[in-house]
Amino acid sequence: MAPHIQDEVQSHSLRDPESFWAHQAEQLYWHKKPSKVLEQPTRKLASGVEHPSFTWFPDGEISTSYNCIDRHVRDGNGEATAIIWDSPVTGSKEKYSYNQLLAEVETLAGVLREEGVKKGDVVLVYMPMIPAALFGILAITRLGAMHAVVFGGFAPASLAQRIEASKPRAILTASCGIEGAKGPSGYKSFIEGALDKSSFKPGKVIIWQRTEMRWDPVTEENGERDWQRLVKSAKNRGLKADAVSVKSSDGIYIIYTSGEFRQPDKLHMAIGLNRTPVLGTQNYHVASLKRN
Repeated sequence: MAPHIQDEVQSHSLRDPESFWAHQAEQLYWHKKPSKVLEQPTRKLASGVEHPSFTWFPDGEISTSYNCIDRHVRDGNGEATAIIWDSPVTGSKEKYSYNQLLAEVETLAGVLREEGVKKGDVVLVYMPMIPAALFGILAITRLGAMHAVVFGGFAPASLAQRIEASKPRAILTASCGIEGAKGPSGYKSFIEGALDKSSFKPGKVIIWQRTEMRWDPVTEENGERDWQRLVKSAKNRGLKADAVSVKSSDGIYIIYTSGEFRQPDKLHMAIGLNRTPVLGTQNYHVASLKRN
């Protein structure tokens, strides 16, 4: 019996990891192609203890947003489906092509740039699982900024911890989440409660208004902004933002542990170390499905 593709992939990755990951990296679009796959310098701790460290694609520059969207449009696949949203809770179903996704993301990125977000900043995402959450994350990465995702519905005290830890330039949120039979749960009190508790105050809170429950009032003097109004204005003005490349070793996102018994730990993911394995996994899953 022929070996399963998963066994072949694992064998290659263990036998020659540099050539394996070099092949995966070739499937991505690099604004600046890396000259090497892996760098392994020795680092010394303050205690004097030395240890090996690993930097993947050290001199490469790349954009996650470009690789997720633009390259598919560039290659003639703009009308292919990029997102399918099917919510059993609300009964809503939506599809977005790559062309539609690009229009949403490049416009929202232009909005975020106008609202002060720039390369290297952090934007906290506190949203339900709706298409706008994906628009937001991709728009953040389009500017070379990092996103810190916090589960929509987290209590104000837990959210305040993550605001203080990540020090976001802005917060992307929604007017409510919907939890099964419980119905809509407003996010306004959670966000405002967290900001009252946090010693760090983000400059802007950008709110996706859902029909099930609105965020009213939107208090602009407190930095609150209506997401859909900002995007409508931007589209009328033709405002867009191109994809900004960042170093492969730069951060793409921050995620926090639960912090149930103490302060949450911060995990920082480098962009090159994120995009390459993700694409490789997708490719081999597709190959496996085709073979079977």
